[in-house]
Parts: sequence; structure tokens; C-alpha cells
Amino acid sequence: MLAWLMVCDPPEQSAEDLATALQASAGGVSTNVRLLMHMRFVERTGKAGERRAYYRTTPYVWSQAMAYQEQAVTELREYTDRGLQVLANADPERTQRLTDMRDFLSFMEREMPALRQRYDEKRGSTI
Repeated sequence: MLAWLMVCDPPEQSAEDLATALQASAGGVSTNVRLLMHMRFVERTGKAGERRAYYRTTPYVWSQAMAYQEQAVTELREYTDRGLQVLANADPERTQRLTDMRDFLSFMEREMPALRQRYDEKRGSTI
């Protein structure tokens, strides 16, 4: 669905348009539209004089997607921190995987915003 919305003409597609183009069920379209909207890849829009909803890729979609991922990385790192607290007295061999995960996520948490900012500055846009 995301691939179709990246190349379709017109860029705004109704749920019916998406179902027809992708040979998908209405339920499948609805589920995937909700997921893509939650991930900030797709937004709902309308057309003057029409009651029907249309969907299109979010402006600056890739920067938006990175911002969403930054939030997900932070949440996952926080869960990892809680897991390490629960296992505070456990054998270090038992916690090593979580420690590695926390270290990686902490690194990504620090680096991703700067990477996205550099991209936005290069492109001349911000979200």
C-alpha cells in the first residue's frame, strides 16, 4: 500500500481506490491504512465538496518515519532499562543480552535525531 501511494496518480486515493488498485479487501485496506497512519507514513485528507476520505503519503514521509522510529527506540530502551532493574541481582551472563540491547538502543537514541536533523537541513525542510 505504501509503495502504491508513493507512485499513484492522483496522489490522494480513497479506500475504494486502494482496494481496486491493490486487489485487496476493504478490511485489509482499513487495517493497513490505520497502521500506516499510526506510523506516520500516511495521512487522511479530503477533497472540497466530497464526504469521502482520501489517503496520501505524509509530506516529508521519511523524516516523519524516522521521528516515529526515534520514539519507538526510546520506548524500547525504557523497557530494557526496566528489565535490567528487575534482574539487578541476576548473574551477569543472564543479563548480557539485555545489556547489549540497552547499549545499542541508547546509542541509536542519541544518534538518530542528529541524523534526521542533518537530512532535514540538507533537504531544507523540518517536521
